[in-house]
Amino acid sequence: MKLDRHGGEARGVWECWTTVAGIAAALPGTPIGTMVAATSFHNPGSIAKMAENIDEISQGNFVLGLGCGWHEDEYRMYGLPYDHRVDRFEEALHIISPLVRTGRADFEGQHYQARDAVNFPRGPRWREGGPPILFGAQQPRMMRLTALYADAWDADWQNDPRIVVEKMQALDEACLAVGRDPLGLIRTGGTQFAMGEHPFDWKPYKGTVDEMAATMHAFAALGLRNYRATPSPCTLETLEQFAKVIEAYDRG
Repeated sequence: MKLDRHGGEARGVWECWTTVAGIAAALPGTPIGTMVAATSFHNPGSIAKMAENIDEISQGNFVLGLGCGWHEDEYRMYGLPYDHRVDRFEEALHIISPLVRTGRADFEGQHYQARDAVNFPRGPRWREGGPPILFGAQQPRMMRLTALYADAWDADWQNDPRIVVEKMQALDEACLAVGRDPLGLIRTGGTQFAMGEHPFDWKPYKGTVDEMAATMHAFAALGLRNYRATPSPCTLETLEQFAKVIEAYDRG
């Protein structure tokens, strides 16, 4: 099996959009979203259309999480362009955002075009501007795009609350720079908690049960609207083990 450049054997996940649609159909009314889908894997018009459709299937419980992509191996495997990722992301937003918000888009860019495009039929939240849009953003330009286009921002997987505080301050500055009230932007985040050896962990927090619970409390104090506390690796066994961390958290 071919190795990827990030270490370990090649791995895979189920395709995002079909999986989300299937889960939304199987669990009607359950909140669900993409965390986060690379815009460069699909045409922007197609992304807007899929988002509208899944919001309908989920009975208005879909969150459209978007990012510019990062894993170069995936692009190389399928011949997708990896250059100018943020440029492509920004152009995609000129199409995705108006199609989701208003149902129409007209844009002529270097990488993407939408010529008098429509997104119809509209989903259950068309009067509210469609499903909420969430970005995973870390760098200044992406923060600015978040301030301009997103309803919510995700801090990504972090093992230290102080990092999230710094990033939220940068996000506040980006909002003020474009004339937006920072309080109007929802913030979310998550932490992977190491419950065993796993070659693909992303900044896992390692510690005792009580230390993990204390870290969860520290993140809760940041005022995040949503926080994903995830055992890593995530298996039935580690989920059972992680129950002890939840119990410790509930005890305070």
